[in-house]
Amino acid sequence: MTESTPAQPPLFSAELAVEVDTSLDERLLALRASGAKLKPGVRAMLGWRYWLVIAITCAMSWGGVELAQSHPLPGVLLIAFVFLGLVLWAQRQRFVLLARGAIAQYRVGVSSEGLRISSEIGESRLGWNAVSAVESRSDATLIFLRGYQCLLIPHRCFADDDAHRTFVTQIEAALMHRIPDARVEAIASPDSFGAALWSNLLTGLLWLGMRTRAMQCLRPSVPQLIALTLLGIAIGLSGDLLRFGWGGQFNAYALPTALYGVPWLLLCAWATARLAGNEKHTLHAAVGMQVMWCWLGVLMQIMSFLPASWWRIAGEWGTLIWWLPFAYGMVISVLILIRATGLPAEQRVGALLIVIYLLALPLGLTPRSQGLWVASEETSSAASAAQRERWEAPTREAILYSQPRLLAETLNRIKPGLPGKPELFLLALGGHGNQDVFMREVKSVEQLFAQRFGTAGHSAVLLNNPATLNEYPLASVTSLKQVVQGMAQRMNRDEDVLFLFMTSHGGDDYRFDLSMWPFKFDDLTPQRLKAVLDKAGIRHRVVVVSSCYSGGFVPPLADAETWVMTAARADRNSHGCSHEADWTFFGRAYFNEALRQTKSFEQAFDIAKKSIAEREKSEALTPSEPQTGGGEAVKRILDKMPRASTG
Repeated sequence: MTESTPAQPPLFSAELAVEVDTSLDERLLALRASGAKLKPGVRAMLGWRYWLVIAITCAMSWGGVELAQSHPLPGVLLIAFVFLGLVLWAQRQRFVLLARGAIAQYRVGVSSEGLRISSEIGESRLGWNAVSAVESRSDATLIFLRGYQCLLIPHRCFADDDAHRTFVTQIEAALMHRIPDARVEAIASPDSFGAALWSNLLTGLLWLGMRTRAMQCLRPSVPQLIALTLLGIAIGLSGDLLRFGWGGQFNAYALPTALYGVPWLLLCAWATARLAGNEKHTLHAAVGMQVMWCWLGVLMQIMSFLPASWWRIAGEWGTLIWWLPFAYGMVISVLILIRATGLPAEQRVGALLIVIYLLALPLGLTPRSQGLWVASEETSSAASAAQRERWEAPTREAILYSQPRLLAETLNRIKPGLPGKPELFLLALGGHGNQDVFMREVKSVEQLFAQRFGTAGHSAVLLNNPATLNEYPLASVTSLKQVVQGMAQRMNRDEDVLFLFMTSHGGDDYRFDLSMWPFKFDDLTPQRLKAVLDKAGIRHRVVVVSSCYSGGFVPPLADAETWVMTAARADRNSHGCSHEADWTFFGRAYFNEALRQTKSFEQAFDIAKKSIAEREKSEALTPSEPQTGGGEAVKRILDKMPRASTG
């Protein structure tokens, strides 16, 4: 028996040739089909278009972010729609420029040796090993060459249908019988599903380490993408199971949230692949990103089990640490998109923008719901009842009628000052009712002043918090006026000093926050506060304002008889306003630390200012720069108070 020899390429009796004349649209089709890369000469011409995309998208995104804060999904969709439209427009402009510069007329000859291409710039010969495929479409034939090149021959260029069929048939026959090129790597046999999954998981780990060989381990397929998506859901579900135990229950309503990121991830992969002119690698990018996010999901689940005390110790650094894996994942996503789609260097800023606008913003702006596994109805009902009790407390009718009584009791507890003896009167006010840190701070300051400065019987507290509605009067401009007026009547105005401490949030328009749901209190401005103090006739005042932008209170209030201290500069934020904290940065440094070392308010401010600066520097925060002004006459009176002297 003799061995059969492979059939040889058909012998062409003569070279088949066709004269090609293409239109702009046809050259555009060829460029898209080939996945053409930018040429250096075109790169500079396209630069302004990409910067235009960046500028317009950034401008439009401000509107989208504002909308997303009140209506998350419409805002996110607006950002994504605008950005994607602009990217596709820029891509079309790229192809139009390339198509206009491409050769429109050329001659393609087909022989047993390969292709001969002639044009006005010269002639080139390609062997059959340089041709990867031929595709006949309804109106044109595409000859794909290795290296992302494509020859387009419109059907109208052939004499008749028989000529077209003969031309395509000869090419297909030549490709079937060509001698394999030793430089072309053999296609490996497909892995089993389990082996492919393991290889993909390894790819995810390599990507987290930014290893360049990660793409070599990737095994993209639709089943793998589905499996990795389910794995990501399982990771979140496992964390919830550990958190609530088997006594919890499955929350089917959270499934849409668990799958929310998948469409955005696919959109990212497709948009980048289209930008690169290589849409067939969309699946590569999607699988690569999905497996990387699975591993980051494991990391974030581990972080969620860290003790709450650790996060309190970390302070504002805790927020940065929590979001660090998310930010790192976005950076790695850009790298995966670039490597998976073969995006050329001059277009890689596009991958960054795609990740920002089609992944980071949609995921970051959309609020999260409960997990897939939640506490049992009994447990959750008890927690919900406690939370509901907290926020429904201010809506009860009795609260409205109790306020005059609480105000009267507060004023009745204030004792008149003794003539001939300078004394300190304290009014502590907690403004924002949604965070307990202000409540804790006000209560602690009242206790501290009673112990170290003898203000017992000379103090009052106004506080917005659902937990203290039956204990303290609400903090509003109206209640502030009444208490200040009542204190003025009990003070010896020529010798006593009012120490007014206010803690809350603040705005860049210097409005001090007095919010307490469901009430709508008037904002407290520096001008309104000055009017309240002036009308009461209190001469000697120390005003301490702990809030963002509180430096705006200094110019309107500060004079020789009014000493103002603030937690921040007029154009800076203060720090530490978290619900779980016991003190803000300023409150801790000034009251809980400095005033426990010294009874001199001026010396305590200098100590606190230095301490705050060191803490902000160590935590890489923008310096708040506490401010002070006025008070020359007040300081002399404070120095005469036995309990206020340094010691």
